[in-house]
Amino acid sequence: MYNFIKFVKSLGRGGARWQLTLCIVLFLTSLLYLGIRFNCSKDGQEHVSLSKDQLGTIKIYLDMYPDSNEGDSMAKVKSMAVRKDRDELILSFLRINYDNKIDIKQLEQISLILAKTSSNNAFQYLGQLRLLVKSPFYLTGNGVYFEAFFWSLFGVLVSLIYYVSLANSKQGQSEEMGDIGSFDPSEVPGQIAKMFYAPVCTIVLILGYHFISGFNDHMVDISTNKGLIVFAFISGFYSGRVMKFLDRLKDLLLPIGSGDPNPQIEVSKKANISVSLKLASNITDQLIAADIIEKGFKSAEVKLIPIGGGDAILLNNPLDDQDDHFTASDIPAGKYNLLAALAYKMENDSIINLQAHKEITLVSGDLKEELELQLVEPVG
Repeated sequence: MYNFIKFVKSLGRGGARWQLTLCIVLFLTSLLYLGIRFNCSKDGQEHVSLSKDQLGTIKIYLDMYPDSNEGDSMAKVKSMAVRKDRDELILSFLRINYDNKIDIKQLEQISLILAKTSSNNAFQYLGQLRLLVKSPFYLTGNGVYFEAFFWSLFGVLVSLIYYVSLANSKQGQSEEMGDIGSFDPSEVPGQIAKMFYAPVCTIVLILGYHFISGFNDHMVDISTNKGLIVFAFISGFYSGRVMKFLDRLKDLLLPIGSGDPNPQIEVSKKANISVSLKLASNITDQLIAADIIEKGFKSAEVKLIPIGGGDAILLNNPLDDQDDHFTASDIPAGKYNLLAALAYKMENDSIINLQAHKEITLVSGDLKEELELQLVEPVG
């Protein structure tokens, strides 16, 4: 176990190395997915409904063969012959439109039902029919969960590769939905955890969707065509938001009962933090150290990352260039990784990266911390 943890930490020492590892994992996962698919004897299938244009064409065909109102035996024989021609025309239309991909047993069942159905009722029947056609994906039966698992995992891996590539190329830039700074090796275990919990959460969401959709006819059907694939991929890509959704769902599904004689009411504690920065002693060039101190630490990025998972909290930068205190207020109590990063640009345009890391515990009240910025040696 120790060797495995050591191996994981070694992967995260460099952003480029971890990004390459994620690409290899994505490639191997794709090979596993394709290998299972090609070795499976059963073809993929999905349910599709007839479009408005297709139903319009079928309506024209049905109008060409109106129902007979005569009741004698000759009229019935003639009506059966007319229906046979009508049904052959409709079935040929369906085969051509779906390139002979409709399930043969379903076509035989449709033929038997149409033979006993009037034109008016046939149109209603075909309008509500869901055809079972061949598909490159398994979108029926238990195959739905196979596709959901892998496509959610693909979404996780693609999102990690994307964000790690941004972290490798950006220094302290912020985006609307979160902060993206330089690559942080301490986030690697959390990213590995995403590969395990995201597919499971996606399957749980799909199971819940199927349960709720049984009582609500107005919900969008994600199992129609490739909607399930898209939903699973997006759930994996934004797995952080999925976890937030499930976390909020607990208050709805598992509320604290008012009749409980000893209700456990959760009191959220808040804390204020002030972090001061200084240079460590491993910067041997005194001229560079003096220049960094003279320019100040205002451009540094200091943030808190919850150890249990969650969004990073960016501390407020000082207003004065010579001030080295970064602050944040009303932070939820708990355990955090306190991180600081500073990129110093030298006169020859080369960049010196300084970083600091410390694990802290926030409780209610005020907390003051001090971080020593260490010189980060370039990877490779």
